Amino acid sequence: AALLKIKPRIDILDGKLIAGKKYRGTMAKVVPKLLEDFLAKDLDKRQGYVFYAAGCDLAVVEGAARRMKEAGFLQVDVFQIGCVMSIHGGPGAIGITARRKTAED
Repeated sequence: AALLKIKPRIDILDGKLIAGKKYRGTMAKVVPKLLEDFLAKDLDKRQGYVFYAAGCDLAVVEGAARRMKEAGFLQVDVFQIGCVMSIHGGPGAIGITARRKTAED
């Protein structure tokens, strides 16, 4: 995957990790595509999160947070994940998340 620059998306559905779409390219090119797919979902835009592992380009992280705000998120928290989580994603991994809208929203 690294040689071909494949970046797999991992979705959490009903509490389970599911292999999702695969993106190809550098993180700078993949993250905007990942964000557009993510933002197409019916999300509660009161709170969003961007998290990243050591080695991730901070310009990519900041761009992701900025794009979420442009999409209408009221607050976007950005934080670096620790070694327990980054062991699974590897160096330079990035994640985005938010709650899906519910009937109460």
